[in-house]
Amino acid sequence: MLTFSLVKIFHILAATLWFAYPLGQGRGVKLAMAESGTRLQVACKELLRRTKLSMAAGVMTGVSGAALIQLQGGLANAAPQLLFAVGVVLFMLGMTIWVVIPLAMDMEKCSKKAMETEDPALQPLIKKYHSATGLLHLGWLVALALMILR
Repeated sequence: MLTFSLVKIFHILAATLWFAYPLGQGRGVKLAMAESGTRLQVACKELLRRTKLSMAAGVMTGVSGAALIQLQGGLANAAPQLLFAVGVVLFMLGMTIWVVIPLAMDMEKCSKKAMETEDPALQPLIKKYHSATGLLHLGWLVALALMILR
């Protein structure tokens, strides 16, 4: 029982980090655009760093969640809501890998160009980043609700 409680605490902490890391980062880049120069580049680098940290926290959440399912008897004994939550989490991890991280990388590249010239390509990337992270936060809340209501 102690093992289950420790894994559950780790799972909750990892999920909290996963949720919190990307908060406000797109807005930070948007504010830095007004000043341009090195502040913009620093903001984009920080956004990429936090996006990667968010991905690592997501993986830790998934691994600890799988451990919790195993500790409760495996997938055969899992509630249907929990299985749906696992699907939501897998979707979120995939979206982070194939959408959010590439967007953050593109934003960092555009910030380097923006130091030399006025690059309008950054604004649409910020909107896409906001949309993608908003969808991730919605997924996180759905998964949380499914796990609480099981």
